Amino acid sequence: MIRPAVESDLDQICAMSERFTEETTFPLTYDPSLARETLWGIVHDDHIFLVAHEDGILMGFIIGYVKKDFFCESCAYVRKFFIDKEFRGLGASRELLNAFEDASFELGATMVFAATHAGMGVLAEKLYVNLFSRFGYQITGRAVSKEIR
Repeated sequence: MIRPAVESDLDQICAMSERFTEETTFPLTYDPSLARETLWGIVHDDHIFLVAHEDGILMGFIIGYVKKDFFCESCAYVRKFFIDKEFRGLGASRELLNAFEDASFELGATMVFAATHAGMGVLAEKLYVNLFSRFGYQITGRAVSKEIR
């Protein structure tokens, strides 16, 4: 089942965010209090923040937003998309992505952009590419990153 994230979800979402950070190969650091503060703000602002859950257990989440920039059209952007390992392959990704698209369309978006990388290695990146491809997304390139310390 998919629904908007609410404040009472934050404990589970923060734990999931920490697991996301542990899986990535990016040189990023997880801070529990910063994560809670940031996610609390996202729950209460104009982001699209949806969770997949079953019997009170969160399976995953998607966070994004709709903005108009230099394009005439409003576009939706997926910022974070994560499914806990034990729930992968059960359809939660499809449900979250469909719900994100519906919410984005209701906010006026005509297109969704999502980066298909997570710093989780080549296999995970291929899985993201395959996931988005199955749902009709065109693969238009790769995102790049660089540590700038």
